[in-house]
Amino acid sequence: MQFIRMVTLVVLVTAAQIPAQAVAQTLGYSDADNPSQAVGMMKTNVFSAQVLLRECSARLPDQAVEMAGQLKRWQTAEAHDIERAEHYWAEMAEKQPALREQLMQTEAYLKGNFTLIEKTNPRNKVYAVSIFCHQHFADLASGIWRKRTPRLYQLLDQAP
Repeated sequence: MQFIRMVTLVVLVTAAQIPAQAVAQTLGYSDADNPSQAVGMMKTNVFSAQVLLRECSARLPDQAVEMAGQLKRWQTAEAHDIERAEHYWAEMAEKQPALREQLMQTEAYLKGNFTLIEKTNPRNKVYAVSIFCHQHFADLASGIWRKRTPRLYQLLDQAP
């Protein structure tokens, strides 16, 4: 149950951050407090990145190759931690199938944020989405998430 609460927290944090990023506000970032949270957060990051790549590419096809390349750089740089998170996520989701439902809720929430971004500034929606998408994938590629969420990476690095 604690893990389900953590995934819900990640979804809520994502909810707060996406619109804020779209208007270039800076918010603090939640970090993992234990290995289960680290696994859930990384799985959510990986899943969210795939959803965002699909949604951003559909809206910004001229930037799709660049965004995919940035995602690939992050996946390559963090392959070890992503693999650990995927391994432990599979075990946890086997024991708690509701965790998979959380990912589907995350996808719906992310898609809803695109709608919010586009409705907030209808005249400049392509620009607003472009800023959001560019920033998300540039952040992944830069490795900044290791600085924003050091405990997440530390816990995954230490996992057996």
